[in-house]
Formats: sequence, structure tokens, C-alpha cells
Amino acid sequence: MDRKRVISWLKRRSLVLTLCGGCLFAGFLLGLLIFGQPWHLRPAWGDTPGWITAGATIGLLIGAIVTARYAIKAFDAQAKELAILAEQHDRDKTERRTAQASQVFVGADRTAGTLVRPYAKNGSNFPIFDAESWESRTDDLSRAEDLGVILPGEAPFAGRSTNRDVALARTILTFRDANNVRWVRMPNGTYKVQTRDTARDSILEALGQPAPEPPAPQNPP
Repeated sequence: MDRKRVISWLKRRSLVLTLCGGCLFAGFLLGLLIFGQPWHLRPAWGDTPGWITAGATIGLLIGAIVTARYAIKAFDAQAKELAILAEQHDRDKTERRTAQASQVFVGADRTAGTLVRPYAKNGSNFPIFDAESWESRTDDLSRAEDLGVILPGEAPFAGRSTNRDVALARTILTFRDANNVRWVRMPNGTYKVQTRDTARDSILEALGQPAPEPPAPQNPP
């Protein structure tokens, strides 16, 4: 949710509750001015003006309570509306961020009975940078094949010749989009933001494989 909107809403709600509380307190003071300290008075039916004044005071109190109740309901409804707007804003922000990455994918020729090379297709309207293709194996990851910059509409080859199903099931693509966000495109079609310092470590993390430990520093002789 937008932090500024939430703070503004809380301030307005606090102001309304303060005003309502002030109305209730003012009604109480008005009753004291009219009747004095009622707990010290003897029970009496009073006269007609007294009853009219008492009725007016009670009416003010009831009106303040009703006003406070409707104000709270109104602000609760506004809070729900703000939450919906904030959620929509987050969805729009995510869609804008992933708009280019969702149009970059790995494909392969559909010719049956032949070995094919997978390709990396940039279907977006902007170039991608630092593109690399990788081949996942049972317990290992191939070295990266540098694809460099892939312009809109281009589809350079991105791996060795193999069976089409194998090519699509094993080829991983990493790249940097036009907004300087680095992505990992997995064989199952999902794409994730690079979470590690290197593309290789990010792929291993996405595959659930442990990244190699950095070499221990050697003491100088």
C-alpha cells in the first residue's frame, strides 16, 4: 500500500474520531452546566423546560454517536478502496517490470527426426544485453555461451545440436533487459530476477543445486 496514502488516511480518521470524541465531551459538559452534578441531585421529575433541555442534550449525544459510527464506516470503506488501489498499483508495477523479460524465450526447430540447435528469441521491442545460454545437466551446469546483445526480433542459436525436447528441457538463458535488470529464463518458461552476484550462481540456486564454495584464502609463505 502507498505509505503516503495510508498516513494521510490515518490522520483523517484520527481527526474525525477526535471531533466525535469532542462532541461527546461537549455534550457531557453541556449536561453539567444545565443540571450541575447530577449524581448529587435528588431524584425528581423536574419541569417541562428541564425535560426539553434534557431531551436536547440526549439528542446531541445520540447524534454525535451516530455521526461517529457512520464516519468510522466511511473511513473503513475508504481504507478498503485504498488497499485495492495499492494492490492494483503493485500488479501494474510488476507487469511493467516483467514486460520485456516475458517476451524473451528459448525455442527450437520443430523438424521431426533431426538434431536441432536451440535459439534465444528476443520478441520484445528493445534489445537485451549480456545474453548467455547454459545447458543444465543432472548434477552440473555447462559453461556459458556468450550471445552478447540480441536486438528486437533476433533469434541467435544458443546451444549445441541435440534432440528438440532435450534442447528445450535443458537450455537456460540469462540476460540484462533495457531497465538494467538481470534475468534468468528457465527451461520451464519461468523467468526470475538474478539473485546472486553471478549468473551461474543464480542458475544453480534456481535449480536447487548448491553453489560452489569460494576458495579459502591462502596464507602467504
